[in-house]
Amino acid sequence: MTELPNSQWCAFELKLGANQIDAAVENLLEIQKQSEVDPKSKPPALLCVLCGTANAAYQRADGVFVRQ
Repeated sequence: MTELPNSQWCAFELKLGANQIDAAVENLLEIQKQSEVDPKSKPPALLCVLCGTANAAYQRADGVFVRQ
C-alpha cells in the first residue's frame, strides 16, 4: 500500500510469475471491496499487480493495472 499526499492510496501486489496474476487481482479486488464497505475507509485510487517475468504493461477489463 502507498499513501499519496492527498490521503488517497494505491494497492500493489508483487508476484514472481505471470501464472500468479489472477490470484493477485482477486486479492486486490477483495481489498477494494472491503474498503468500500467500511465507512472509515477510502477505496484505493489504483490497483496494480507488479510481476517480474515479462516486459508488458496493461489495464485489465476489471480496472486492475498489470506491469510485467
